[in-house]
Amino acid sequence: MDPDIPASQQHGSGRKRLTGTLIVVYALLDPVVGVTVTALAIWVVNPVIMFAVTAIVLLPLNVACCTWIMREWDGWIAGRGARIETRLQRMRSSRVMRHPVEWITDGSDGSFGLAAALTNAITAVSIGRMLGGQPITARRIRIASLTFAVFFAAVYSVLGWIGRQL
Repeated sequence: MDPDIPASQQHGSGRKRLTGTLIVVYALLDPVVGVTVTALAIWVVNPVIMFAVTAIVLLPLNVACCTWIMREWDGWIAGRGARIETRLQRMRSSRVMRHPVEWITDGSDGSFGLAAALTNAITAVSIGRMLGGQPITARRIRIASLTFAVFFAAVYSVLGWIGRQL
């Protein structure tokens, strides 16, 4: 236990800890979801249908995850969120990711959405919350979730379509 963090923030309810853990796992392992979407688009479902289903599922999922992060930020970042904080710090110092981080903290809604599409909605909202800059509003959460859902669904559905052609 960290003596500098209030006990109420170190130990949330079991449900809050589980939710935070699941969000971190989802944020860090989204390529696994992408491979699953690609495989389904190759062998099971038409890639166009897979695109629509993936985007429709990811949009509310990301809105819910990002909204939860904003509401539970203090307790979350003190606990399980520390894992994603390490990832965010690496991204901030990376030469390639420096620009998306700037788009998140100082950019317009459009550049925030582009950064969310390239990183993921949860990462963009977490960076914005952690580093400050433009406030993370419900509108920005929806923008991040929409751009990520559409971009993610398009990339992995197109890969599935290409796989079908081979």
